[in-house]
Amino acid sequence: MKAWVVRHLVEDGYANADIRDALKIRKKYVVTHLIRVGKSLSLEEFQLWAQYPVSITFGHMRAIASLPYPTRRDLLKLLLKTKTTVSQLEQIARGKKLDNETDIRKLERDISDHTGQPTRIRFNHKKKSGSITVDFFSLDEFDFLCEKLGYKPSDDF
Repeated sequence: MKAWVVRHLVEDGYANADIRDALKIRKKYVVTHLIRVGKSLSLEEFQLWAQYPVSITFGHMRAIASLPYPTRRDLLKLLLKTKTTVSQLEQIARGKKLDNETDIRKLERDISDHTGQPTRIRFNHKKKSGSITVDFFSLDEFDFLCEKLGYKPSDDF
């Protein structure tokens, strides 16, 4: 909300020091960040930020503020789908690809779609190992899941 207010204060000709005094902000760089974010974002992006204040933080918005609108929009969608930290979003904004995190989330969704069961993948990038958890809620679902994975429990019993 502050970024929206700061945007309008800047448009009305207020200086950084005046804005700090009016909003009781101590540090000059905070107002500078608010100005950058406030000037860059569209109304749609502000509304999305207001709608998801826990998922989208000021740090996230600051990280993507300098990017063009279509790229910001795509990153905000990614942010809402995955738990992306500010530092990860800054890396993406600088053009770096995350350590397969996006690919792992896609694989997680694909496995879930294929099996019809909720699926989670935990991957340790340093050790290059992890685990897959596929949930089932009845023995029939378990049998169906086993068959989807190529194993037929009825053959052994």
